[in-house]
Amino acid sequence: MTGDSDSTGGEAERKRRRESVVETLRKSPPQRSPLLEANGAASSKQSCPVCMDRVASSDINQHLDECLATAESKEAEKADLRSAVDILKESSNRLDDVVSTRKENLTCQTHFEKWKPTFAPKEHDSQHNRGRHSAKAVYVDNANKDEPEEQARPLPNAPYYVRAFQIVLDFLVETHDQLLTNNDWRIHGAINNLERGPKKLLVRLFNRKHKWLRSSNFSYNDIEGGIENALDQLESVDLIERLAQERCGQTEYELILSSLRTEEVKKIAQPYVRKEKSITKSIASATILLRLEDHVSRTIAGTTVGESMANQVLKAAGRVIRIKNTALQLVQKAHVVFFTPDDMHSPSLLLADLGKVSFPAYICSMSHPVFRSSKAYELYTDAKKLEASLDEALFASDWELSVEIGDEAERQLKSSLGIESSDKEDDPDYQVESGNDDDGGDDQLRHPFLRCLTYQWILAGIAWHSVAAQERLRDYRGAVTRLRLILQSGLIPKRRGKVLNRLTIDLKQHLDAGPEALELCLTALRLDEEWIIQRGERIQLAKRAKRIWQSLHKDKAMPKEVRQLINADSAVWMKIPQRTIVGRPLDEYRNRGSGSVFIGYDGETVTVEELCIQSYRAESKWNGVHCEGSIVRALFPLLMWDVLFCNVPDVFRTPFQDAPLDLGTEDFYLSRRELIDTRLDVLVGMSRDNLEQETRDVWGREQGVRCRGLTWKDSQVHLPEMARCIGGKALAAMFRLLCVDYSYWSGGMPDLFLWRSEDSVAKFVEVKGPRDSLMERQRAWIHELMSCGADVEVCKVVERVTERNKDVIVGDHDAYELARLEDKSVV
Repeated sequence: MTGDSDSTGGEAERKRRRESVVETLRKSPPQRSPLLEANGAASSKQSCPVCMDRVASSDINQHLDECLATAESKEAEKADLRSAVDILKESSNRLDDVVSTRKENLTCQTHFEKWKPTFAPKEHDSQHNRGRHSAKAVYVDNANKDEPEEQARPLPNAPYYVRAFQIVLDFLVETHDQLLTNNDWRIHGAINNLERGPKKLLVRLFNRKHKWLRSSNFSYNDIEGGIENALDQLESVDLIERLAQERCGQTEYELILSSLRTEEVKKIAQPYVRKEKSITKSIASATILLRLEDHVSRTIAGTTVGESMANQVLKAAGRVIRIKNTALQLVQKAHVVFFTPDDMHSPSLLLADLGKVSFPAYICSMSHPVFRSSKAYELYTDAKKLEASLDEALFASDWELSVEIGDEAERQLKSSLGIESSDKEDDPDYQVESGNDDDGGDDQLRHPFLRCLTYQWILAGIAWHSVAAQERLRDYRGAVTRLRLILQSGLIPKRRGKVLNRLTIDLKQHLDAGPEALELCLTALRLDEEWIIQRGERIQLAKRAKRIWQSLHKDKAMPKEVRQLINADSAVWMKIPQRTIVGRPLDEYRNRGSGSVFIGYDGETVTVEELCIQSYRAESKWNGVHCEGSIVRALFPLLMWDVLFCNVPDVFRTPFQDAPLDLGTEDFYLSRRELIDTRLDVLVGMSRDNLEQETRDVWGREQGVRCRGLTWKDSQVHLPEMARCIGGKALAAMFRLLCVDYSYWSGGMPDLFLWRSEDSVAKFVEVKGPRDSLMERQRAWIHELMSCGADVEVCKVVERVTERNKDVIVGDHDAYELARLEDKSVV
């Protein structure tokens, strides 16, 4: 009985602990400010956006300052240069001889300095229009920079990081003031009124981890008036807070001790250890933390040991400060609103300011705010905290906690979407209506790409990722219920095919519901729209439907309707051209998880892709490159430039984007259907010479402009020649797929691209090693290329010749003979 009671009590305690962890993670503020991070990720090392070297996270700010010291020392020269450019533009058109017709790309510095959005007139009441639902119209013509500006961006002579910080903060105030509370307005005013030195220090503090920091560790020598004076000003306007003894807990003391030098820690712990010379910092810290809890023993001065120890620690640490949560939350709000796409971070803005990169010319127009109300933003941030807690639980393999977090997300999702139960028809295209009219959630959920910034979208993602934990715990019925809820919600449409595949697996293999799984597969296959279920997942569903039918009806012929649905996509049963070559693998790499390594034709070690390129070059003098579709992804913007950067509302919100926000959603094609179809028709009818010339013209005109898919490296200088070899018909077919669903079709392309300029021919090759097989998305790509008349095949590399494959072996005849000699079983 006692053992059972202990077991029950232990289980209850573990459950209580998990609930406490979930609640703490949901309410705790993020530990790192995302604004102006060097590479947008919290890791031990980060990539410097200027020199691309890997630098320790703690030293990234100092390293950036060193890299950009020359740029900072020439601020006056840059200002003079901008003035000269303005004079030249006003006086004559002589610049037309030295720049391209797109004058907006003259210098990236003018691109950054001259951007000033114009907004619809707005009136501020005593509450600063807090809670308004009306969107603010924003129209910024970045393609017309030749007209003089009445007002430049603020702080033109400030350091690069202060200018970037100010632009992001002003964007929030000017476009989304409905998200700001009275406290936010106070903090914004305090930041704007700061002097140069305190503002520089404040921005640097935002770059650091959000924790208690010793001011003595700051080594910013360029702060006017000194660091201590700047800290006094920041504290006086309530932007930072100082650590006092009454605020300290064990966590704070641990952080302070970790920041102290070893000698300092040993000196404090010396009276309480016997062998002070041989102790380590960790032992001394543990001793101090233990003594901090002693509030009974008294010292000679009359204070307790804990109070005396706390005073010594704080005295050794000196001034310990951190950014106040209210200020941090305002900056995080500005970062979320400004950097809407996930792949656009502060380095883009910093590098544009420094003239290191330039962005395409397009018109920024915003008719919908990112968040309609402060309530919508708060719900979104709460959902992101819940998502972070799930990530930590999954990383720690805590499946029980992951399921509990998924249960909470499922409950909130049902409540927000008005779903009472999940016992509805399993329709993959079914969508429920949102019941959040008050905060504009219904309108934003229908938006083609801003819906990913709704809390319902985040909750659906949490529910999806928690399914893996349910399956780990063998809760397949719960997993099926959750997967059905995701389908009913209509959210995360890019995962609809994956959800359906996992749902059919759980039904058939774990719940023995074969007929239900078969009907679900057939229902999904009846959906004709290509953006409802992605092509690879459709192929998987067709194959699974065939296997389930055969297992359920072994002796019955398949009905015509079922057979037509399964075989409707010819990629399911098509015969793919295949070429097989033999290679000599290195024995040490033969059975490892890493890629195979072979002896090449030149006697050097090569990868399986390099071996195939050597084989094609030796046989037919092909030029080849291992690109995995990067050639097509680079040609796509070059030949579809006007389509990518045409004027569509809401897709361009800031001047620092390398692609429209709706690229990768179904709305990209639907909102530009006529323009895209017309352009693709032009490409189909274009001669190879014209195709090469147009590619070369756009390459020269937009050289160096940051654009999705283009790197402007030496490896891409052959793009015009490659476009000529591919031809307009094949390019148009591939571009159409990228327009329909860029996020899906940008992957899975064949590994190799081969071309011969002398006879203008090209070949796409998918390489498979000895233990590889085709994936469904790769099969779909090969089918599409074959359908448009492109030359495509699979090159299979085998390690030895057998009776089965000896008739299809081509290429390395020396390896073939060597294999015969080394292995007697080889034919």
